Amino acid sequence: MNTVNWQKLRVLKAVLESESFSGAARQLRISQPTVSRQIKSLEDELGETLFDVTPDGVMATPAALRLNPVLDEMMHAAEQIRRPTEQTVATPTVRIACGPWVASFLSRRIGSIVGDPVERHIDIVSSALFADIPCREADIAIRTMRPDKGRMRVKRLPS
Repeated sequence: MNTVNWQKLRVLKAVLESESFSGAARQLRISQPTVSRQIKSLEDELGETLFDVTPDGVMATPAALRLNPVLDEMMHAAEQIRRPTEQTVATPTVRIACGPWVASFLSRRIGSIVGDPVERHIDIVSSALFADIPCREADIAIRTMRPDKGRMRVKRLPS
């Protein structure tokens, strides 16, 4: 065995926690036959039986129980990696498309415009081209001239 697939280890951990293939399938939102195939494949790779299937359910073998503390460490490490990502994703982003001089103006004054603390990420995209708002290239477009195509809500800004 050279490498073990992380997905198979996640399935193994889920079966150990739920003590059943169907419980692991519900937890991972995959089918029970997929759980069975993943466990069988992992057993083949490791050359050891991980679970004994009984009429009362599945029983972890000593080989599976021996892997459980290592799986706990791996899950903990994966959680540490995922946490910063979740924090950044939780903050909404507003994309503002504008010309170069408006971008310069906004970037210098963004704090006074949106207030403090900022509850959103503000992305300012400077381009001479019009942003395609229906295709989500931007949420807001600030231009010095009226767009000639596309259906957009247009509002004239004060001087």
